[in-house]
Amino acid sequence: MRIIKDSLMASTHLDSQGDRLSEEELKNIFEQIPDPYIINQGHDISKPPCGKAFNKRIKRLSDGDLAILVDLEIYDDQLQIDPRGLSISFAKKQPIEFANDANVLIRFNPHVIEKKDMHLLMELKNDLIIPDVIELRQKGLDPIHIVIIEFILISLVRGFFEEAGHELFREFKNKLITIAESHRKRNSMELIYHIIFKDTIGVNNVEVLVVVPSSLLPILKGNNLCIDTIYDFFEKRIGTSKIKKVVLEIIKDNPFFKVIHFVDDNGKAISL
Repeated sequence: MRIIKDSLMASTHLDSQGDRLSEEELKNIFEQIPDPYIINQGHDISKPPCGKAFNKRIKRLSDGDLAILVDLEIYDDQLQIDPRGLSISFAKKQPIEFANDANVLIRFNPHVIEKKDMHLLMELKNDLIIPDVIELRQKGLDPIHIVIIEFILISLVRGFFEEAGHELFREFKNKLITIAESHRKRNSMELIYHIIFKDTIGVNNVEVLVVVPSSLLPILKGNNLCIDTIYDFFEKRIGTSKIKKVVLEIIKDNPFFKVIHFVDDNGKAISL
């Protein structure tokens, strides 16, 4: 473990994507950042936490720009931290007609993923699924090609994974496949979907993150993935341990998932 002082989290400088935060935006971000704040490498929340940021503060830099500075506790002494500082993501809310009732939140970075593709998902609105599309601004380092889909209701999670033949969820997956194919025509990198939901597993209130490479979406489209089987697997592995997050990945073969790691109450990864 090591401590790094005065790491730059965000500033009003022009970034590599041609964006510049206003001072008001920077101050709003500052208010939203928890202290301490668990950090992952890059913007990829599926990766094990590599440390935490703490002691956040706003400082006027010598060139006149405003910045958010933090101190870092890095868990792995061998880990190399980019000298440019941290990268962060935050939402740039888009006004959607029925956003207040949304039960599926879809987040994406418009610098790497086409808006018109993502708004295909707004066509899913019906009595069961009410989506809302939210733009992410990723500041600091290189953006990644990930779309985050957060289910608010556990009933929708079960429908998405367990009811492969359900017309609405089949349409949902077809649109995700269409978006991925469109993205692949413009980029060499495969689009990855992060499916997120929260539920109680054993004695723990857990955030579950499912990593779905777009090339494996047909697996979800054609097979039922039993959530209870996943939960049983978790409980056997974690026992009475205090767990706050579980990351798993979709694979080709039955049971169609593998667990990557758990994250404990202290924000540290437990590898399997």
